[in-house]
Amino acid sequence: MLILSKRRRALFFGAFANAGQICMSTERIIVDNAVAEAFIPLLARRAAALPAALTGPVVDMNTIARCNALIDDALAKGARLLTGGKANDTHMSPTLLDGVTREMRLWREESFGPVKAIIRVHSEEEALAVANDSEYGLSAAVYSRDSARA
Repeated sequence: MLILSKRRRALFFGAFANAGQICMSTERIIVDNAVAEAFIPLLARRAAALPAALTGPVVDMNTIARCNALIDDALAKGARLLTGGKANDTHMSPTLLDGVTREMRLWREESFGPVKAIIRVHSEEEALAVANDSEYGLSAAVYSRDSARA
């Protein structure tokens, strides 16, 4: 198993609790290419199966409009929608977009909703650079088999 279930639960709680509407919500999921092909489908399946009771509704239609615009921008610039997608009311499904790049608004803007970017990297150094490439830098977590290295 690539990630222990306890760690996976923590990742999803950070990303989707309160429909992603807290300042410390996980916005970007940075994944090493060495594990991406096995790990990302697990993320997508888990996100698609999250119960509505965990995510809940977003606060208003302005939030939905912002989230929908972030999705549109990412898709127009080459990201791939793995699960979820745009919403027409305040109940938005957990949404994962893979292949998010610096050119996309989702890289640098907080969604304040259940819309999350997956960013693939080639090394630990690149992962750190991506993690630090944030105007906000409110929180971060590292999940690894090697806790001393993390």
